[in-house]
Amino acid sequence: MFSFIDLYSPVSGNKLGKILLVVLAGALQSCASGYKQPQAISNSLRTPEVAPMELNRFSVAPAAKAVELQWETVAELGCAYFIVERSPDNISFTAIGQVPGDDMAIAPTTHEFTDRQPLASMTYYRLRQVDLNGVVHAGPTRTYDAQPGVSWKQLARF
Repeated sequence: MFSFIDLYSPVSGNKLGKILLVVLAGALQSCASGYKQPQAISNSLRTPEVAPMELNRFSVAPAAKAVELQWETVAELGCAYFIVERSPDNISFTAIGQVPGDDMAIAPTTHEFTDRQPLASMTYYRLRQVDLNGVVHAGPTRTYDAQPGVSWKQLARF
């Protein structure tokens, strides 16, 4: 038994086309009592889960009185936006910005964010990806030292 089913985009709702569904003999619970679709078949037609954030790279570098963050995703299918977070202790993070994602990107995509009010000490930056379905994925953490070469012993003398 077979039938054609309309396929719609989970993001835009636009019709993408038709797919052919083939049901092998015995897959239906009872042909005599009418069409009954087993649970296994209906589950196979649901929208796939969005994969966690995968990055090719994530860098943090100084800029003129700022800190520049750049990252490249492997793909962003289902990604609504990224949240950029900052922490002075790598424990308590605060959101400092948001960068739009490309929910249909299946190729590497590069993003940038500039922290125009960086901390004057060691800083930890972290990315979070928020999907269209609201699921949040934690990304990697990168450090930036606003005072390279200054040791804690030197700071203690002041």
